[in-house]
Amino acid sequence: MYEIIATKRITYLLTKLASAASIALLLLAFSDARADVRLAGMIALCCAFGHVILVFQAGEFELFYLPFVRNLPYGRGRAYGRQVLLYGVLLLPELAWLLTANGFRAGLTAAALLLSVTLLLRALLYRTGQHMTFYLRIVVGLFLFLLLANLFALTGLLAIGSALAAGILLFSYR
Repeated sequence: MYEIIATKRITYLLTKLASAASIALLLLAFSDARADVRLAGMIALCCAFGHVILVFQAGEFELFYLPFVRNLPYGRGRAYGRQVLLYGVLLLPELAWLLTANGFRAGLTAAALLLSVTLLLRALLYRTGQHMTFYLRIVVGLFLFLLLANLFALTGLLAIGSALAAGILLFSYR
């Protein structure tokens, strides 16, 4: 987290501005559906996929500058918890907005979707490695699939499924 805020300030600022712009544009475009969980899910997906470059750079930092971390004596559950905490802090403004601007159920579902999709984007890096073009192709395909599934009101199922898929990818990584 320190690496992102200290050395990637411009990227962090642009990501947060893009996230705020996507929230504002989606709320303007769908102003009559503010209470719908699908709109909150769409905002969560746009915010998660807006942070894809920060997720990639955090993975790159961990791979190149912290290779010894993989050999520390803690389990994969603790590593998953560490990633949840890291991305929870990174996405704190968006999570807070989703929890306060929407109803409790819709906000909690959208916040869970935001965090679980971000964890899934990070876990995909374990499979693809640091190959940006291949990773971005998978990310675009995943975005289209999740957006389509969200439009069919599967937001809660997507949050659970993304968290499970991220956990499976993390636990199967060697």
